[in-house]
Amino acid sequence: MLAQSQKKRSIAADAESLRDGYHAFEPEDRIRWTNGDAAIPAELFQGVRGPCMLMLYLGGVTRYLDDGEERRVA
Repeated sequence: MLAQSQKKRSIAADAESLRDGYHAFEPEDRIRWTNGDAAIPAELFQGVRGPCMLMLYLGGVTRYLDDGEERRVA
């Protein structure tokens, strides 16, 4: 959600604009995962002038164990 003075706007998890750094929306759970490098869509900031506050709501987090093994990524 982006809040500014008395205005608020948000983007739902199923929004088509959530594509750069996001996995597909999962309708059965109403969630969308990121790949760890998700971009906030520019449309959220259209028409915004001056200071604003960006609020992100996380539905959950996952921790992965780093076993120290180096892997190559294509």
